[in-house]
Amino acid sequence: MKWQYGLLLGILFFFNCYQNIDQVDLTINFSGKAQIEVGGPFVGTEFHHSYQVPQRISFFYPVANSIDISTDYWFRDTTLAMEIGLKIGDNDRENIGWTPTAFNLTPFNVKFNQENCQVSYQFCKNKPAMVISITLNNTGDKTEIFELDTRLINSLRTCHTFRWIHQTQTEYNPENGTAITRYNDDEVKNIIVFVSNAAEKPVLHEPDSNATTFLYRKELLPDEQLRIVQIVGSSYADEVSGTVDYLVKNYQEEIDQYEKYIVKKATEEYSFCTTDPVFDHSVYWAKAMLASLDHYIDGDFVPMPCPAEYNFYFTHDVLVTDLAAVNFDLPRVKRDLEFILDHATEDFIIPHAYYWKDGDYRTEYADSNNWNHFWFIQLAASYLRHSGDEDLLEQCYPYLNKSLEYALHSKEDDGLLYAYYLDGWDIGHNFGPRAFMTIMAIKGIRDYVYISAALNQNLDCLPDLEQLAEQMEKALVDKLWNDNLGFLINYYENGEIDPHYYAGSLLAAHFRLLDDEKRMRLIGTAGEKLVDPKIGTYCVYPPDFHLLGDFLKFKGNEVGPPYHYANGGVWNHCNAWYSLGLMATNKRNEAAKFIRKNMTLDGIINSPNGQPAMYEYRSSDYNDPKVYGKIDKPNFLWAAGWYLYSLYHLYGIEENTWNISMKPFLPEDQETCEFDLALNGKKHRISLSGHGDYLQSVRNNGDECTSVVFVKNNDNSNYQFSCGLPEYPYLESTESIVLSCDYDRWNQHLDMKLKAFPGHRNYINIISPLKPTSVRFDNQVVEDYELETIDDIYRIRLNVIHDQAESELRVSFINNHKKG
Repeated sequence: MKWQYGLLLGILFFFNCYQNIDQVDLTINFSGKAQIEVGGPFVGTEFHHSYQVPQRISFFYPVANSIDISTDYWFRDTTLAMEIGLKIGDNDRENIGWTPTAFNLTPFNVKFNQENCQVSYQFCKNKPAMVISITLNNTGDKTEIFELDTRLINSLRTCHTFRWIHQTQTEYNPENGTAITRYNDDEVKNIIVFVSNAAEKPVLHEPDSNATTFLYRKELLPDEQLRIVQIVGSSYADEVSGTVDYLVKNYQEEIDQYEKYIVKKATEEYSFCTTDPVFDHSVYWAKAMLASLDHYIDGDFVPMPCPAEYNFYFTHDVLVTDLAAVNFDLPRVKRDLEFILDHATEDFIIPHAYYWKDGDYRTEYADSNNWNHFWFIQLAASYLRHSGDEDLLEQCYPYLNKSLEYALHSKEDDGLLYAYYLDGWDIGHNFGPRAFMTIMAIKGIRDYVYISAALNQNLDCLPDLEQLAEQMEKALVDKLWNDNLGFLINYYENGEIDPHYYAGSLLAAHFRLLDDEKRMRLIGTAGEKLVDPKIGTYCVYPPDFHLLGDFLKFKGNEVGPPYHYANGGVWNHCNAWYSLGLMATNKRNEAAKFIRKNMTLDGIINSPNGQPAMYEYRSSDYNDPKVYGKIDKPNFLWAAGWYLYSLYHLYGIEENTWNISMKPFLPEDQETCEFDLALNGKKHRISLSGHGDYLQSVRNNGDECTSVVFVKNNDNSNYQFSCGLPEYPYLESTESIVLSCDYDRWNQHLDMKLKAFPGHRNYINIISPLKPTSVRFDNQVVEDYELETIDDIYRIRLNVIHDQAESELRVSFINNHKKG
């Protein structure tokens, strides 16, 4: 067996999800070959093939740079940033860095385990360093001399341009066993890299222009150990002495602070307990990833894609990850939105990326073809729905205005968004209508309308914007739906159909932009064309971009070979979008099985070339067993985000444009689920029980509740949703803000107050065991509502237009009390 959870974790999950911090063990033990990335706020490491020395070490402080001697991205696994050699007695020296080794892994540390040698990598909370601990064990039956040498490459690579920076000067202090390497170059801000020995001191430090080299030697009795601790970090010259002195004394406290902080963020603040240990362990792992992938940049700590491979800030990665985090970490989302505002232009254009380059911090801004504008609007709307934080949204509003206006420059007269990039990517150059961008625009317009109505801003413009979204939704279907293919497609600049199936089209199902029949066909086609039955969802099919380089104007090999990277690789966000599409077609049990198989740690480990990972992408080349399923960037920020987003939606969270509601679901083998959810800026406990399409009852702190749409400014903290045949009428959905919803059992009235804007069309669904007798909206009788009856349960469908911002709805039912 290649892997196992910490035994304690599995046992505890079965009995109780809500453990204290000392009872949670995130560790996975794995003995197969794997790519590994772990890190902390200031330093990150990348390993390949389960080698116990890193291929890359990334420093984030004082500025971003790395130790990485690779010369080809696609073959970076063939070089190492350091070496470790071990010699025991008269045996030859063994370069143990190139030996695949079993390891214990969490998202924030790793420990490699050989018989005579254990090597661990841990990270500091407040100081710019990592800690490499090496323990040598004499497992033999006689006394032996153990010699171990380490060699850390001295040359740096700059962030972004990847230019070589060679050391200027090296120094060594034998009293504290610290070697420092100076780099007198403005492009790395004249930093110092230090290696300090906090346990066994080296018997030799060899000056070398290419590497910092230490030799350790000790005679060990049987069962005796030798422990070496190297503290590796980077700093300004005037800080290095104080930093090293502090860390030599306090490195273990720094490690403990960091690791306890991560575990607390993962397990204590907001809980999610499905009673399925596979799902739940992956929840903890994903939240630990989100907490650990916060890195230093220019005085701030912000989310970055992975521990080592990318040491710069991408707005997209933050936005899509925070679409999950709004459910459980509002302070994080607020911080991230404020960072975007702080790094926008004076005329409110948001950043696309922020990084250190050529001696200065640089910002790339989102152009009009950039999907970040729509993700930004989506996140701001979701944050407002979960937090009620109108003050921050008032600050965001000029930037939201600009993003919508700027991005709609790409809309042509046919109502579709056009782009040069491939659909959903930032590569290629061939202008044409794009399904993904049009989908994102429709969603973005509607979210902007919601935000404006909630803030009472630009109310006169909202009817026209709502009509524009409806026109674009019609154009999406009329012009990009291909009935022969059963899919939303794109066109090339020359007017020909782009024959590729892109995963971005799947969001049309999640956002409910297609009717029931087309949603079913879209997801069915995706299952046939885009889904590999063993590893998940391709980003595109067929994988032939390598043949279209001149036509689509790719740069070099940026798309990758067939079934790799953007050329048909399996990406985690594509898995999420497919699972959300299954949910949108009422195939929730299928979605649960798909998520379990393709997005949890258990499922990923037990797949072809599987390993512990929530990854960026994996190879889908089923013709080559050596690479089929192979994972790249295994600790990837938005993979964790999309897993959590998918799980919240699987168990019932629904966010339409105007509100948050529950459509509770439990997989076939589960009877209960409990999780915490951020609503109105506070934590609420959600409890689910039973199975079925309807709710028998909803209780809020024990009191009867008549809406599965969460009411604005309701501070009660506990909701219990019990599936079954309904006992009383309840509001199932509405495209408005719900200010109140109350049911008068004696008079059999369901009354609600709803907020939108004058001219807004509102679709409302109500479920009831009683037949309605009358419907009044703003005191006007509604005659033309739809009434659907299934098994003596009524679904009342209303289509009403608001004449004012706040409206009242009353639905009256047959009064059994008075009739009796």
